[in-house]
Amino acid sequence: EQRVILQTSDVIYLAKDISTVPAILSTDPSVGIVCEEPSLYPDVGIATASTWGMVDSIDILDNSHEITKPFALGPLKIFSSSGIAAYASPTIAPGGQILADGGDFFSNKTLIAIGFDGVLSAGAAAPARRVSLPWGKDATFGMGTFDFNNVNDNGLSIMRRTITWAAAPIVVTSISVTLQVGTDSRNRAQTQVQLLNTPGAP
Repeated sequence: EQRVILQTSDVIYLAKDISTVPAILSTDPSVGIVCEEPSLYPDVGIATASTWGMVDSIDILDNSHEITKPFALGPLKIFSSSGIAAYASPTIAPGGQILADGGDFFSNKTLIAIGFDGVLSAGAAAPARRVSLPWGKDATFGMGTFDFNNVNDNGLSIMRRTITWAAAPIVVTSISVTLQVGTDSRNRAQTQVQLLNTPGAP
């Protein structure tokens, strides 16, 4: 059961019972963030607010991303039994890539990844990668609290992959690309291309 901030020079893990954003984000905003605590979505730029639902599965909407690559599109059980899923609501960061929704009637969005320079919910550019995990909010109306022990192997795999992705350094390499048609140098076009690293994840 994790109840600490996992903080290195590469990533911060905001666990469910973290109530405020750590000061390091003011002094070093270029640190990657994995956010388990939905009340902090506005602070880290994932969404303007959050809500919750009781489910045992999420629906994978996009498996082109490193985080969701091993999973088929469609329902994915992430809890051993019905648990509390966290949803981004109402306004999601424009630069967010929605990888899954809650698999519920309202198709609430969860598991959102924001890449370097992606537009955050308040309009600024993300100085580092940020990801929302699909759980963590304590329910209201006597519905109980989130229990990390209820997260199954699929959920743990998502957690590991989000940390790996968010922690990867943003390596920018600039290369020159030249395209020439035939032997006439007048038919030559040149441009500069920036390559961002795409880390693998276990």
